[in-house]
Amino acid sequence: KTFLSKETTVLREKNQSITIGKAFSKIRPIVIWVSIFSIFTNALMLTGPIYMLQIYDRVLSSQSVQTLMGLTLIIIFLYGCGGLLDFFIDLFDVALSDIDDMFTHAANLRLPTLHSAVIEGPS
Repeated sequence: KTFLSKETTVLREKNQSITIGKAFSKIRPIVIWVSIFSIFTNALMLTGPIYMLQIYDRVLSSQSVQTLMGLTLIIIFLYGCGGLLDFFIDLFDVALSDIDDMFTHAANLRLPTLHSAVIEGPS
């Protein structure tokens, strides 16, 4: 016996029922974009360590101010890109919260919720 199937109705409004399958199909594009942005955000987390490695490897050995300025400008640009990606991820999270509200209404239909499944176990 499945806990919640794709055909389980999670919301009934104005003679329209929304099933879990429909709800997941609505959030699928948002989840894909958040995943893509998260991959790039995680890759940008390496900018600081790579910057320091380049400073020790290139700048200190050659004592080149131009190399230091070039690397610093690149790092500033990459940190700005990381900030923009975080901003867009936050926007997508707000959109996903609307879908979360829909699942919260499932408790009103006396369907088992994730909280009750974790705390009380399957019924």
